[in-house]
Amino acid sequence: MEEEKTLNEEAKEAQPQQEQTAEQASGTATPAATPNAKTGKNTGMAIVAYFLFFVPMLTGDLKDPFVKFHTNQALVLFIVDVVAWILGIIFSAVTLGLGALLMPLIWLFIFVLWVMGIINAAKGDMKPLPLIGGITILK
Repeated sequence: MEEEKTLNEEAKEAQPQQEQTAEQASGTATPAATPNAKTGKNTGMAIVAYFLFFVPMLTGDLKDPFVKFHTNQALVLFIVDVVAWILGIIFSAVTLGLGALLMPLIWLFIFVLWVMGIINAAKGDMKPLPLIGGITILK
């Protein structure tokens, strides 16, 4: 009788290990793909999107609406940043350098939006960023 209990306990212990290795073998279990215990959302990948917006696209995490929302916000913010750099260079050249005095304020504003996006992602909120939050690129 005790041998049966011992065998059953060993079988139960071996089963999660087999499931874990099956997930690892299929490549579906990634640390960033696990949802946050508090919010139930994939906040880790949403935060990563603000640093490297293309990572969620490559990992397939865009199936999650929360990650897709924050990836879109990060992509729009990146495009706005690139456009600001280009326009800043052009404006500075046209105004003989006087436009360069305005650019630090624009970049500070972009930095504040970036921090706001990261904070929203960490809290599990899907708040659009001011001024650019209504733009949707990823559908």
